[in-house]
Amino acid sequence: MDDYKNNRLKQLKDPDLLKSRPYWKFISNATMVVPCHTQWDGLVLPHDDPWWDTHFPPLDRECRCRVTAVRASEYTGQIAPDT
Repeated sequence: MDDYKNNRLKQLKDPDLLKSRPYWKFISNATMVVPCHTQWDGLVLPHDDPWWDTHFPPLDRECRCRVTAVRASEYTGQIAPDT
């Protein structure tokens, strides 16, 4: 799990990618049984938002959520949830 997370973070933090897609979008798995993961589905935050430090998937052994890089146009001013 840590290898996947580290590799995915490395991909998403590529400087060339960050130039065109500086925001990250949380995508929950439709079959996920953890309700809070589903409530974060579609959440778009700046790549450097501290929320990602504790909420970057996979969050546990059962987590199948993911993160994708998106353009600034997809950011609607959302703020990180408290949970």
